[in-house]
Amino acid sequence: MGAWGYGPLDTDSAGDYVVGELRTITKRILKTLNRRGQGWETKRAACALVQSMKASYLLEPPNTTEPYLDLSKKCIATLEDALADKQWISAWNKPASTVREIKKQIAFFKKILKDPQFK
Repeated sequence: MGAWGYGPLDTDSAGDYVVGELRTITKRILKTLNRRGQGWETKRAACALVQSMKASYLLEPPNTTEPYLDLSKKCIATLEDALADKQWISAWNKPASTVREIKKQIAFFKKILKDPQFK
């Protein structure tokens, strides 16, 4: 068994398992982001899940996979579309706060895509 530590994710087997699960999740997220008629709230939540996936060292270089970068690009496009939906934005009780939070999400993904480690 390949191991580099004693934590629950510090073995090759555990890493392979988690990466496999992340691939499954990635496919489901992409399906949500591509679904017409899916609400912006759900799509924003899907992008937040992508953000939380980044917290896994398994998605840090050199382990970063193209699907994660592709999802990051898709999240940027989706969140920008949400920002452009003025009717949806204005329905929030504090539209400026919603816009600010969406822009934070977009900035997160743009930072990932600009990071030379992820090329």
